[in-house]
Amino acid sequence: IADPGTGAVAAVHAGWRGVEARIAEAAIEALEEIGASREALLVAIGPHIRLGWFEVGEEVAERLEAVAHGVTCVDRTTGDKPHVDLTAILFAQLAALGVARARIDDLGGCTYADRSRFFSYRRDGKATGRHLAVIVARGAA
Repeated sequence: IADPGTGAVAAVHAGWRGVEARIAEAAIEALEEIGASREALLVAIGPHIRLGWFEVGEEVAERLEAVAHGVTCVDRTTGDKPHVDLTAILFAQLAALGVARARIDDLGGCTYADRSRFFSYRRDGKATGRHLAVIVARGAA
């Protein structure tokens, strides 16, 4: 999450627990405290487990539906367990915070499905590698 005007940035990990806890909202509020403008924010959603692979129990599905602002985000027709669309929830949460859709970029990539590009604890267990992401603040544009 970045404010081009102030140079303020935040790197946010939003796994399902972070999405449920509304971590994007907390990050945006923290950026505003240091002068960022909500209307000016640019958001990039990085690679993560996607709908077709994110199978959860019913309790987790219900918890995530509760923070999705009414957006359909759970598929109960595929497999034995619900599948959740974290991307849809994040878009809904950001929209509810006033971040315009045109200012959000979904970079794509499924950390579960694309073994050649991404590690996945869910797919590989403890023996998997780790990801690293870096965001660097620059002076105001």
